[in-house]
Amino acid sequence: MPPNPFTVSIKGLRRLNTLPERMASMYEAAAVITMARVADKVVADAKAQLVPGHGLDTGLLKYTLEKELIRIGEVLGVIYSIKSDAADYWLDVEIGHFMDNGSWWEGYHYIANAINMNKALIKGAAKQAWEMTSGKLAAEEAALLGMFKL
Repeated sequence: MPPNPFTVSIKGLRRLNTLPERMASMYEAAAVITMARVADKVVADAKAQLVPGHGLDTGLLKYTLEKELIRIGEVLGVIYSIKSDAADYWLDVEIGHFMDNGSWWEGYHYIANAINMNKALIKGAAKQAWEMTSGKLAAEEAALLGMFKL
């Protein structure tokens, strides 16, 4: 049987097969950077809501609240936790807790408020991470096209 005259060989096919993994890795690396900036802003806005000297002692909490990168994964992506290791009551102040008399004390929701205040920045950081990723992928493609004159 004669060879098929329409057979095409693509030299960069191996790179195409790894595109999903490379793209995810590039996006995660970019999101670590862009989301860190937003997490810093969320922490600052949350701290601004904590007024020392009322209710629970929020002075320690205000000065020890911080961001922590807790997971990078294919399913969940980049996640920053905002918490205080020094003020172990930080979650009670955020969400609320039962009082000694059995009644519920509603928390300040200072982290949730700060996140809501920064929704546009969070979306913008995700978009910026994607733009960084697509730029890197486009540069790879241009380099490959230069190497493999089709």
